[in-house]
Amino acid sequence: SGFVELDGVRIKGPEEQLIPGHREIAYLSQHFELRNIYTMGELLSMSSLVSKEEEQRICRLCRVENLIQRTNKALSGGEKQRMALALLLVRNPAVLLLDEPFSNLDLIHKNLVLDILAELNQQFGTTLIMSTHDPADVLSWANELVILDKGKILERGLPEQVYDNPGSSLSAGLMGSFSELPAKLLVQMQPASGPKLDQRFFRPGKFEVDEIMKNGSLQGNVLSQKYLGDFYETSVSVSGSTIIARSMERFGPGSVVFITLKCPG
Repeated sequence: SGFVELDGVRIKGPEEQLIPGHREIAYLSQHFELRNIYTMGELLSMSSLVSKEEEQRICRLCRVENLIQRTNKALSGGEKQRMALALLLVRNPAVLLLDEPFSNLDLIHKNLVLDILAELNQQFGTTLIMSTHDPADVLSWANELVILDKGKILERGLPEQVYDNPGSSLSAGLMGSFSELPAKLLVQMQPASGPKLDQRFFRPGKFEVDEIMKNGSLQGNVLSQKYLGDFYETSVSVSGSTIIARSMERFGPGSVVFITLKCPG
């Protein structure tokens, strides 16, 4: 077990204080609730520890200026989420904990809240800590990623490092599709130029798929394809192993293709 510090001061656990929580730490649960009998403006007034000017700034940031006169029943799911966030921010927290904050949102509202969180960090300097099972929630704005398994840290580092060079199949799988190359296959696919690759796990974008053989490419057969909007995710059987690669072209099952490992950098 360990402990948590905020600005160098250890935070007391439940065995040390009767009432849980910390004034400088706000928590937005995926199961948040807003009280029904008050307007959003009344809830803001009861919660606020900042000036009126700062309240207005927070409301603009959270895109809730037009919701102040409404009650909870008159809000959509996305509006409730943004309002709950504003109610936490007017308490002027140093740290905001977010527990699966997008689990009940459609893609439009999810992207809106992501924009708000990015602006929040830039404008207010609030530290954001988010727990999520979807790497898309954090890759675009996080300064540091931590992957936990049963309370233990598996990976910790910059998003690019954790995503591109995971240290285990569990870490790799939690961050998206990947291929684990056997040592023999990695030697065969080693790019002619550049540093020697010593990693085992590779993302689809690290491979090229073509109908024409190139230097360093290996022949394989297409097993399946997934259309993901801007590209296809193509599974290719190569020497008994399956490689998942990103492709701009559609290939039918069984198609003969040549797959190349891109040079790093």
